[in-house]
Amino acid sequence: MSGSDKAAHSPIGASSAYRWMACPGSVQACKQFPSTQSKYAAEGTIAHRVAEYYLRNHKAPNGEYVGEREEEGDFVFVVNEDMEHYVEVYYDIVSYHLASTGTPWSALQVEAEISLPHIHPDAWGTCDAMFSDLRTLHVFDLKYGRGLEVESQDNPQLKYYALGAYYSLDEFHRNEIEEVVVHIVQPRVQNPHKMTTYKISELLEFETQLAAAIQKTELPPDQLTFAAGSHCKFCQAKVGCSEYRSNLNEKTNGMFEKMVGGAKPAVQEVEVSTLVSLHEMKEDIVSYLNAVSDYLLMLARSGKPPEGYRLGQHLPRVNRTWVDENDAMTTLSELGVDNITTVKLKSPSQIEKLLSKNKVLLEKVKNLWHKPPAVPVDVLVKEDSEKPPIETIDRNTLFSQYKDV
Repeated sequence: MSGSDKAAHSPIGASSAYRWMACPGSVQACKQFPSTQSKYAAEGTIAHRVAEYYLRNHKAPNGEYVGEREEEGDFVFVVNEDMEHYVEVYYDIVSYHLASTGTPWSALQVEAEISLPHIHPDAWGTCDAMFSDLRTLHVFDLKYGRGLEVESQDNPQLKYYALGAYYSLDEFHRNEIEEVVVHIVQPRVQNPHKMTTYKISELLEFETQLAAAIQKTELPPDQLTFAAGSHCKFCQAKVGCSEYRSNLNEKTNGMFEKMVGGAKPAVQEVEVSTLVSLHEMKEDIVSYLNAVSDYLLMLARSGKPPEGYRLGQHLPRVNRTWVDENDAMTTLSELGVDNITTVKLKSPSQIEKLLSKNKVLLEKVKNLWHKPPAVPVDVLVKEDSEKPPIETIDRNTLFSQYKDV
Protein backbone atom coordinates (compact mmCIF):
# COMPACT_ATOMS: atom_id res chain seq x y z
CA MET A 1 0.00 0.00 0.00
CA SER A 2 1.36 3.36 -0.88
CA GLY A 3 1.09 6.53 -2.82
CA SER A 4 -2.62 6.80 -3.55
CA ASP A 5 -3.55 7.68 0.04
CA LYS A 6 -6.15 4.94 0.43
CA ALA A 7 -8.19 5.36 3.62
CA ALA A 8 -7.18 2.10 5.25
CA HIS A 9 -5.11 -1.00 4.87
CA SER A 10 -6.83 -4.35 4.59
CA PRO A 11 -6.17 -6.44 7.71
CA ILE A 12 -5.43 -9.36 5.39
CA GLY A 13 -3.85 -7.31 2.62
CA ALA A 14 -0.59 -7.81 0.78
CA SER A 15 1.48 -5.33 2.78
CA SER A 16 1.12 -7.34 6.01
CA ALA A 17 0.96 -10.84 4.50
CA TYR A 18 4.46 -11.64 5.77
CA ARG A 19 3.12 -11.30 9.31
CA TRP A 20 -0.38 -12.71 9.25
CA MET A 21 0.37 -15.71 7.02
CA ALA A 22 2.94 -16.79 9.63
CA CYS A 23 0.76 -15.75 12.59
CA PRO A 24 -2.97 -15.95 11.75
CA GLY A 25 -4.01 -14.83 15.25
CA SER A 26 -2.29 -11.48 14.80
CA VAL A 27 -5.08 -10.22 12.52
CA GLN A 28 -7.72 -10.24 15.27
CA ALA A 29 -5.15 -9.26 17.90
CA CYS A 30 -4.14 -6.10 16.04
CA LYS A 31 -7.75 -4.89 15.77
CA GLN A 32 -7.66 -3.74 19.41
CA PHE A 33 -4.87 -1.27 18.61
CA PRO A 34 -5.34 2.08 16.84
CA SER A 35 -3.77 2.47 13.43
CA THR A 36 -0.54 4.44 13.70
CA GLN A 37 2.11 5.59 11.25
CA SER A 38 5.79 6.13 11.97
CA LYS A 39 7.82 9.01 10.59
CA TYR A 40 9.66 6.55 8.34
CA ALA A 41 6.42 5.09 6.96
CA ALA A 42 5.13 8.60 6.29
CA GLU A 43 8.35 9.48 4.48
CA GLY A 44 7.95 6.35 2.35
CA THR A 45 4.42 7.40 1.43
CA ILE A 46 5.70 10.79 0.28
CA ALA A 47 8.40 9.10 -1.83
CA HIS A 48 5.71 6.95 -3.44
CA ARG A 49 3.68 10.07 -4.12
CA VAL A 50 6.63 11.69 -5.89
CA ALA A 51 7.29 8.49 -7.87
CA GLU A 52 3.63 8.27 -8.85
CA TYR A 53 3.69 11.85 -10.16
CA TYR A 54 6.68 11.24 -12.45
CA LEU A 55 5.51 7.83 -13.68
CA ARG A 56 2.00 9.05 -14.46
CA ASN A 57 3.42 12.01 -16.39
CA HIS A 58 5.98 9.81 -18.20
CA LYS A 59 8.90 12.08 -17.36
CA ALA A 60 12.12 11.45 -15.50
CA PRO A 61 12.62 13.22 -12.15
CA ASN A 62 14.13 16.60 -13.01
CA GLY A 63 14.07 18.52 -9.75
CA GLU A 64 10.53 19.74 -10.32
CA TYR A 65 9.33 18.27 -7.02
CA VAL A 66 12.31 19.49 -4.97
CA GLY A 67 11.21 22.01 -2.34
CA GLU A 68 7.58 20.91 -2.40
CA ARG A 69 5.95 20.68 1.03
CA GLU A 70 4.04 17.44 1.53
CA GLU A 71 1.90 16.40 4.48
CA GLU A 72 1.26 12.81 5.51
CA GLY A 73 -0.68 12.16 8.69
CA ASP A 74 0.99 14.02 11.54
CA PHE A 75 4.18 14.62 9.57
CA VAL A 76 5.33 17.30 7.15
CA PHE A 77 8.19 16.77 4.71
CA VAL A 78 9.91 19.01 2.21
CA VAL A 79 10.99 16.93 -0.80
CA ASN A 80 14.76 17.27 -1.20
CA GLU A 81 17.30 16.29 -3.86
CA ASP A 82 18.07 13.01 -2.11
CA MET A 83 14.45 11.85 -2.33
CA GLU A 84 14.27 12.89 -5.99
CA HIS A 85 17.49 10.98 -6.66
CA TYR A 86 16.18 7.79 -5.05
CA VAL A 87 12.86 8.11 -6.88
CA GLU A 88 14.87 8.53 -10.08
CA VAL A 89 16.53 5.14 -9.46
CA TYR A 90 13.07 3.57 -9.28
CA TYR A 91 11.85 5.50 -12.33
CA ASP A 92 14.90 4.43 -14.37
CA ILE A 93 14.37 0.75 -13.54
CA VAL A 94 10.69 0.83 -14.50
CA SER A 95 11.37 2.80 -17.71
CA TYR A 96 14.25 0.46 -18.63
CA HIS A 97 11.99 -2.59 -18.46
CA LEU A 98 9.31 -0.82 -20.47
CA ALA A 99 11.85 0.03 -23.17
CA SER A 100 13.61 -3.34 -23.17
CA THR A 101 10.32 -5.18 -23.70
CA GLY A 102 9.06 -2.70 -26.31
CA THR A 103 6.08 -1.82 -24.12
CA PRO A 104 4.52 1.66 -24.52
CA TRP A 105 4.13 3.93 -21.49
CA SER A 106 0.37 3.79 -21.98
CA ALA A 107 0.45 0.14 -20.85
CA LEU A 108 1.96 1.04 -17.45
CA GLN A 109 -0.46 0.99 -14.53
CA VAL A 110 0.64 3.09 -11.54
CA GLU A 111 -0.72 2.64 -8.00
CA ALA A 112 -3.12 0.04 -9.33
CA GLU A 113 -5.51 -1.54 -6.86
CA ILE A 114 -5.50 -5.31 -7.04
CA SER A 115 -8.05 -7.59 -5.40
CA LEU A 116 -8.89 -11.25 -4.99
CA PRO A 117 -12.63 -11.20 -4.21
CA HIS A 118 -13.01 -14.87 -5.08
CA ILE A 119 -10.81 -15.60 -2.05
CA HIS A 120 -12.09 -12.95 0.36
CA PRO A 121 -13.67 -9.47 0.05
CA ASP A 122 -10.83 -7.98 2.14
CA ALA A 123 -8.11 -9.55 0.01
CA TRP A 124 -6.81 -6.43 -1.72
CA GLY A 125 -3.82 -4.15 -1.94
CA THR A 126 -2.18 -1.55 -4.15
CA CYS A 127 0.53 -2.40 -6.67
CA ASP A 128 3.05 0.42 -7.16
CA ALA A 129 3.49 -0.25 -10.88
CA MET A 130 2.73 -3.04 -13.34
CA PHE A 131 2.62 -3.78 -17.05
CA SER A 132 2.50 -6.80 -19.33
CA ASP A 133 4.11 -7.61 -22.63
CA LEU A 134 3.08 -10.54 -24.77
CA ARG A 135 3.92 -13.36 -22.37
CA THR A 136 5.23 -11.72 -19.18
CA LEU A 137 3.62 -9.62 -16.48
CA HIS A 138 5.95 -7.26 -14.57
CA VAL A 139 5.09 -6.12 -11.03
CA PHE A 140 7.12 -3.43 -9.23
CA ASP A 141 7.24 -2.65 -5.53
CA LEU A 142 9.10 0.47 -4.34
CA LYS A 143 10.63 0.17 -0.88
CA TYR A 144 11.95 3.50 0.37
CA GLY A 145 13.28 2.23 3.70
CA ARG A 146 16.93 1.41 4.25
CA GLY A 147 16.93 -0.18 7.70
CA LEU A 148 15.89 -3.62 6.46
CA GLU A 149 16.87 -4.91 3.02
CA VAL A 150 13.89 -6.65 1.41
CA GLU A 151 14.27 -9.73 -0.78
CA SER A 152 12.13 -10.58 -3.79
CA GLN A 153 12.58 -14.35 -3.55
CA ASP A 154 9.65 -16.12 -1.86
CA ASN A 155 8.23 -12.82 -0.61
CA PRO A 156 4.52 -13.25 0.33
CA GLN A 157 3.73 -9.58 -0.34
CA LEU A 158 5.20 -9.76 -3.84
CA LYS A 159 3.44 -13.05 -4.58
CA TYR A 160 0.18 -11.50 -3.40
CA TYR A 161 0.69 -8.52 -5.73
CA ALA A 162 1.65 -10.84 -8.58
CA LEU A 163 -1.45 -12.96 -8.09
CA GLY A 164 -3.68 -9.89 -7.87
CA ALA A 165 -2.07 -8.34 -10.95
CA TYR A 166 -2.59 -11.60 -12.84
CA TYR A 167 -6.30 -11.68 -11.96
CA SER A 168 -6.68 -8.00 -12.88
CA LEU A 169 -6.18 -8.99 -16.53
CA ASP A 170 -9.09 -10.06 -18.65
CA GLU A 171 -9.42 -13.76 -19.37
CA PHE A 172 -7.88 -13.49 -22.85
CA HIS A 173 -4.72 -11.81 -21.58
CA ARG A 174 -4.49 -14.14 -18.58
CA ASN A 175 -4.38 -17.09 -20.94
CA GLU A 176 -1.47 -15.46 -22.80
CA ILE A 177 0.66 -14.79 -19.70
CA GLU A 178 3.24 -17.48 -18.93
CA GLU A 179 5.15 -15.89 -16.06
CA VAL A 180 5.19 -12.96 -13.66
CA VAL A 181 8.39 -11.09 -12.83
CA VAL A 182 8.31 -9.34 -9.46
CA HIS A 183 10.69 -6.46 -8.85
CA ILE A 184 11.77 -5.04 -5.51
CA VAL A 185 13.27 -1.57 -6.01
CA GLN A 186 14.92 -0.34 -2.81
CA PRO A 187 17.10 2.60 -3.89
CA ARG A 188 18.67 3.31 -0.50
CA VAL A 189 20.34 -0.07 0.04
CA GLN A 190 23.47 -1.59 -1.48
CA ASN A 191 21.59 -3.82 -3.93
CA PRO A 192 18.70 -1.60 -5.06
CA HIS A 193 17.03 -3.92 -7.57
CA LYS A 194 16.06 -7.54 -7.03
CA MET A 195 13.77 -9.59 -9.24
CA THR A 196 12.25 -13.06 -9.16
CA THR A 197 10.29 -14.86 -11.87
CA TYR A 198 7.27 -17.04 -11.03
CA LYS A 199 5.48 -19.43 -13.34
CA ILE A 200 1.70 -19.11 -13.25
CA SER A 201 1.50 -22.60 -11.75
CA GLU A 202 3.61 -21.40 -8.80
CA LEU A 203 1.30 -18.44 -8.20
CA LEU A 204 -1.78 -20.66 -8.32
CA GLU A 205 -0.13 -22.88 -5.70
CA PHE A 206 0.44 -19.76 -3.58
CA GLU A 207 -3.22 -18.86 -4.08
CA THR A 208 -4.21 -22.08 -2.31
CA GLN A 209 -1.83 -21.27 0.56
CA LEU A 210 -3.18 -17.72 0.76
CA ALA A 211 -6.81 -18.86 0.94
CA ALA A 212 -5.98 -21.35 3.69
CA ALA A 213 -4.08 -18.71 5.66
CA ILE A 214 -7.00 -16.27 5.44
CA GLN A 215 -9.38 -18.93 6.76
CA LYS A 216 -7.12 -19.38 9.80
CA THR A 217 -7.40 -15.67 10.63
CA GLU A 218 -11.18 -15.98 11.05
CA LEU A 219 -11.32 -18.88 13.49
CA PRO A 220 -12.98 -18.40 16.92
CA PRO A 221 -10.64 -16.75 19.47
CA ASP A 222 -9.98 -20.00 21.32
CA GLN A 223 -8.85 -21.68 18.08
CA LEU A 224 -6.54 -18.95 16.81
CA THR A 225 -2.87 -19.81 16.50
CA PHE A 226 0.05 -17.49 17.16
CA ALA A 227 3.69 -17.79 16.19
CA ALA A 228 6.66 -15.60 17.04
CA GLY A 229 9.45 -14.78 14.63
CA SER A 230 10.98 -12.04 12.51
CA HIS A 231 7.47 -11.14 11.28
CA CYS A 232 6.74 -9.70 14.76
CA LYS A 233 8.91 -6.63 14.11
CA PHE A 234 6.05 -4.31 13.14
CA CYS A 235 3.21 -6.09 14.96
CA GLN A 236 1.41 -3.83 17.44
CA ALA A 237 -0.03 -6.80 19.34
CA LYS A 238 3.36 -8.07 20.53
CA VAL A 239 3.13 -5.85 23.61
CA GLY A 240 0.70 -8.35 25.14
CA CYS A 241 1.52 -11.53 23.22
CA SER A 242 2.67 -14.51 25.26
CA GLU A 243 4.16 -16.19 22.18
CA TYR A 244 6.38 -13.19 21.59
CA ARG A 245 7.41 -13.08 25.25
CA SER A 246 8.06 -16.83 25.31
CA ASN A 247 10.24 -16.44 22.24
CA LEU A 248 12.22 -13.69 23.99
CA ASN A 249 12.51 -15.81 27.13
CA GLU A 250 13.79 -18.76 25.13
CA LYS A 251 16.35 -16.63 23.32
CA THR A 252 17.58 -15.02 26.53
CA ASN A 253 17.36 -18.04 28.85
CA GLY A 254 14.41 -16.56 30.75
CA MET A 255 15.91 -13.09 31.11
CA PHE A 256 12.58 -11.35 30.39
CA GLU A 257 10.23 -13.71 32.21
CA LYS A 258 10.29 -11.91 35.55
CA MET A 259 9.95 -8.48 33.95
CA VAL A 260 6.62 -9.33 32.28
CA GLY A 261 5.21 -11.46 35.07
CA GLY A 262 5.36 -14.85 33.37
CA ALA A 263 3.15 -16.33 30.67
CA LYS A 264 -0.37 -15.05 30.04
CA PRO A 265 -3.04 -15.92 27.47
CA ALA A 266 -2.02 -14.72 24.03
CA VAL A 267 -2.75 -11.09 23.25
CA GLN A 268 -4.12 -10.27 26.70
CA GLU A 269 -3.18 -6.75 27.75
CA VAL A 270 -0.18 -6.46 30.03
CA GLU A 271 -0.72 -4.35 33.17
CA VAL A 272 0.22 -0.73 32.62
CA SER A 273 2.46 -0.79 35.69
CA THR A 274 4.48 -3.59 34.09
CA LEU A 275 4.80 -1.63 30.87
CA VAL A 276 5.95 1.42 32.84
CA SER A 277 8.63 -0.70 34.53
CA LEU A 278 9.81 -1.95 31.15
CA HIS A 279 9.78 1.58 29.75
CA GLU A 280 11.97 2.79 32.61
CA MET A 281 14.46 0.03 31.81
CA LYS A 282 14.53 0.83 28.10
CA GLU A 283 17.70 2.90 28.17
CA ASP A 284 19.60 0.26 30.14
CA ILE A 285 18.31 -2.60 27.99
CA VAL A 286 19.13 -0.84 24.71
CA SER A 287 22.53 0.14 26.04
CA TYR A 288 23.22 -3.45 27.05
CA LEU A 289 22.13 -4.86 23.68
CA ASN A 290 24.27 -2.29 21.86
CA ALA A 291 27.21 -3.37 24.02
CA VAL A 292 26.52 -7.01 23.12
CA SER A 293 26.53 -6.13 19.42
CA ASP A 294 29.75 -4.15 19.78
CA TYR A 295 31.42 -7.05 21.61
CA LEU A 296 30.40 -9.60 18.96
CA LEU A 297 31.67 -7.25 16.25
CA MET A 298 34.98 -6.98 18.13
CA LEU A 299 35.25 -10.78 18.22
CA ALA A 300 34.61 -10.95 14.48
CA ARG A 301 37.25 -8.28 13.83
CA SER A 302 39.75 -10.29 15.85
CA GLY A 303 39.17 -13.37 13.74
CA LYS A 304 36.79 -15.20 16.09
CA PRO A 305 33.26 -14.49 14.87
CA PRO A 306 30.32 -16.23 16.59
CA GLU A 307 29.23 -19.49 15.00
CA GLY A 308 27.14 -18.82 11.91
CA TYR A 309 28.48 -15.29 11.45
CA ARG A 310 31.42 -13.61 9.76
CA LEU A 311 32.72 -10.10 9.25
CA GLY A 312 31.18 -8.39 6.24
CA GLN A 313 31.80 -5.07 4.56
CA HIS A 314 29.04 -2.52 4.15
CA LEU A 315 29.67 0.21 1.59
CA PRO A 316 27.49 3.29 2.15
CA ARG A 317 25.93 4.75 -0.99
CA VAL A 318 28.13 7.45 -2.51
CA ASN A 319 26.88 10.08 -4.97
CA ARG A 320 29.00 11.68 -7.67
CA THR A 321 30.57 15.04 -6.85
CA TRP A 322 32.35 17.62 -8.97
CA VAL A 323 36.12 17.07 -9.17
CA ASP A 324 36.52 20.86 -9.07
CA GLU A 325 33.29 22.85 -8.75
CA ASN A 326 34.79 26.09 -10.05
CA ASP A 327 36.26 24.30 -13.07
CA ALA A 328 32.91 22.61 -13.73
CA MET A 329 31.03 25.92 -13.61
CA THR A 330 33.55 27.55 -15.94
CA THR A 331 33.51 24.71 -18.47
CA LEU A 332 29.73 24.36 -18.50
CA SER A 333 29.32 28.13 -18.93
CA GLU A 334 31.87 28.24 -21.78
CA LEU A 335 29.98 25.45 -23.53
CA GLY A 336 26.81 27.53 -23.35
CA VAL A 337 24.96 25.28 -20.90
CA ASP A 338 22.23 27.27 -19.14
CA ASN A 339 20.41 26.68 -15.88
CA ILE A 340 23.35 24.94 -14.16
CA THR A 341 22.96 26.41 -10.69
CA THR A 342 20.43 26.64 -7.94
CA VAL A 343 21.87 28.30 -4.87
CA LYS A 344 24.94 26.23 -5.67
CA LEU A 345 26.15 24.28 -8.70
CA LYS A 346 23.74 21.53 -9.59
CA SER A 347 24.78 17.94 -8.91
CA PRO A 348 26.35 15.72 -11.60
CA SER A 349 23.11 13.69 -11.78
CA GLN A 350 21.08 16.85 -12.45
CA ILE A 351 23.51 18.07 -15.14
CA GLU A 352 23.48 14.62 -16.73
CA LYS A 353 19.68 14.76 -16.84
CA LEU A 354 19.80 18.31 -18.21
CA LEU A 355 22.06 17.18 -21.07
CA SER A 356 20.40 13.81 -21.65
CA LYS A 357 19.28 14.82 -25.16
CA ASN A 358 22.67 16.29 -26.13
CA LYS A 359 25.02 13.31 -26.08
CA VAL A 360 27.92 15.20 -27.68
CA LEU A 361 27.87 17.91 -25.03
CA LEU A 362 27.38 15.32 -22.29
CA GLU A 363 30.56 13.49 -23.30
CA LYS A 364 32.52 16.74 -23.05
CA VAL A 365 31.61 17.30 -19.40
CA LYS A 366 31.68 13.77 -17.97
CA ASN A 367 35.30 14.18 -16.89
CA LEU A 368 34.21 17.00 -14.59
CA TRP A 369 32.71 14.63 -12.04
CA HIS A 370 33.76 11.51 -10.21
CA LYS A 371 32.39 9.18 -7.57
CA PRO A 372 34.48 9.22 -4.37
CA PRO A 373 35.21 5.76 -2.98
CA ALA A 374 32.83 4.60 -0.29
CA VAL A 375 34.38 4.18 3.13
CA PRO A 376 33.64 0.58 4.16
CA VAL A 377 32.07 -0.12 7.54
CA ASP A 378 32.63 -3.40 9.37
CA VAL A 379 29.37 -5.18 10.18
CA LEU A 380 28.52 -8.58 11.61
CA VAL A 381 26.58 -10.60 9.03
CA LYS A 382 25.27 -14.12 8.53
CA GLU A 383 27.68 -16.48 6.78
CA ASP A 384 25.49 -16.60 3.66
CA SER A 385 25.31 -12.81 3.36
CA GLU A 386 26.01 -11.19 -0.03
CA LYS A 387 28.24 -8.58 1.60
CA PRO A 388 31.93 -9.11 0.74
CA PRO A 389 34.02 -10.82 3.44
CA ILE A 390 36.84 -9.13 5.31
CA GLU A 391 40.13 -10.73 6.24
CA THR A 392 40.70 -10.64 9.97
CA ILE A 393 43.73 -10.87 12.19
CA ASP A 394 43.93 -13.54 14.89
CA ARG A 395 44.36 -11.59 18.10
CA ASN A 396 46.39 -14.48 19.56
CA THR A 397 49.06 -14.14 16.87
CA LEU A 398 48.92 -10.35 16.40
CA PHE A 399 51.84 -9.72 18.72
CA SER A 400 53.57 -13.11 18.40
CA GLN A 401 56.64 -11.54 16.78
CA TYR A 402 57.30 -9.65 20.00
CA LYS A 403 56.85 -12.58 22.41
CA ASP A 404 60.56 -12.84 23.12
CA VAL A 405 61.15 -9.11 23.50
